[in-house]
Amino acid sequence: MPRKDVERALKAPATGSKVWQVLATLIATGAHFSSGYALGFLSPGIPLLREQHFPDLTTEQEGNLGSLMLLSATLSNPLAAMLADSRIGRKGTCILTAIPFVICFGLNAVFPSSLAAHYIARLLVGLSAGTLTVVCPLYVSEISELSIRGTLNSLVVIMFNSGLFVAYLAGVWIKSFVMLSVGGLICISIFIALCWLIPESPEFLLKNGRKEAAVRSLRWLRGAKVDLQEEMKYMEISQADTEKVESSTLGKIVRVFSTPSLRKAIFIPMTLLFFQQCAGIIAVLSYASSIFSLVGLETFLA
Repeated sequence: MPRKDVERALKAPATGSKVWQVLATLIATGAHFSSGYALGFLSPGIPLLREQHFPDLTTEQEGNLGSLMLLSATLSNPLAAMLADSRIGRKGTCILTAIPFVICFGLNAVFPSSLAAHYIARLLVGLSAGTLTVVCPLYVSEISELSIRGTLNSLVVIMFNSGLFVAYLAGVWIKSFVMLSVGGLICISIFIALCWLIPESPEFLLKNGRKEAAVRSLRWLRGAKVDLQEEMKYMEISQADTEKVESSTLGKIVRVFSTPSLRKAIFIPMTLLFFQQCAGIIAVLSYASSIFSLVGLETFLA
């Protein structure tokens, strides 16, 4: 099939069911829900930690608890790319990120009086959060149709913010640091249980020479009645073109900065994220309860 015919067919309105794509996206982004919970956890968690386990917790130590997660998240990005392209795959990497979450909330629950345990927990959860920032949107992009790809990728942010909101809400009703940590364990446990139900990315499977597995994955995502021939052909053409250009790491970098659309796709989000971070949004989200308490708002409302 000629390339133009394939691209024209893909741009036409899709006739397959989107239910399974939405379901797979909701499950995969469940890990981002835990990332949001882990970030928002500090807001109600630090006052409870000071009240119940560390009455002499210093401002510097509070700052360390917030910054360690961001530090390890930044360092985890190269690791995320390597894991996603390895035999572990996109889905496998998402599942792998659950392990640090379990250890993090487990350490918080079992060793609430150990500051070292809390530091280790924040470093570990940062590794997972940073890895998910790379891998989860990649997985969602590769399993979704062009017509709903942007919509489904927006669920990554929605689930993160939902986890953040639930952490704040839990802090209103749960007055125990240990039980707040158990809440995080419950969230990530649900993700682990459900993630085994969804397929690996068909593009990743095809890239690794597993065409039959890619077809099965695509069939699960698109439905039994959809003709997959055109989409599979498009994926094969796309990957062949990519392999020609990206035969090496240098080739990948050259392609990114030599393609106007890719340069724009990098520049716009990087600029937005830069100014977002400069505005201090992470500090506000992490210490919202303490900030509002300092301005005189009641602890319950803060």
